[in-house]
Amino acid sequence: MNLNHILFESQRLLNQLGVSALTPEMDASGQTPRGVLTVYWNQNTGGQLNPSTGATVGGQETLWSGTLPAVAVEEGARTVLRQFSEIAVGDLLVTLPGTPVVTLFPGQMDSGTLPLEALADWQPWFEWQGRRYAQKNMSAELRGLWSEAVSGQVIAQGLLLRRAT
Repeated sequence: MNLNHILFESQRLLNQLGVSALTPEMDASGQTPRGVLTVYWNQNTGGQLNPSTGATVGGQETLWSGTLPAVAVEEGARTVLRQFSEIAVGDLLVTLPGTPVVTLFPGQMDSGTLPLEALADWQPWFEWQGRRYAQKNMSAELRGLWSEAVSGQVIAQGLLLRRAT
């Protein structure tokens, strides 16, 4: 299976799933639906910035979580050369809607949604089918291939995740 086929099938499935991450019924049952990537991040409030290390000392750390509609496939072992060297065995290839939005889980200090890009400073980690992943860098070439736009509107984009240890 080549990357173009994976991208095509991912976009087709994403269109079937729609962009609604979590329905009230699914939320009430406490189940994360198939086709949803769970996102976690820690947010620090207060504290002092240590100029030597750049770390925040003191303050309060709060765990946040939410869901993100996604279609993903884990990269398997291959006996042939991969087209993109940044993709390795065990990596998760994720296709997201054009403007990915995280729907916060209930019971947190805040509710609603926020754009995935707003979490960049908080170093989010992800969970897919019980496995934990961290974001991995992508080349501009792979990012360009993975993004789809119609009349300048991005309708899908990729996210490359590596298995977290």
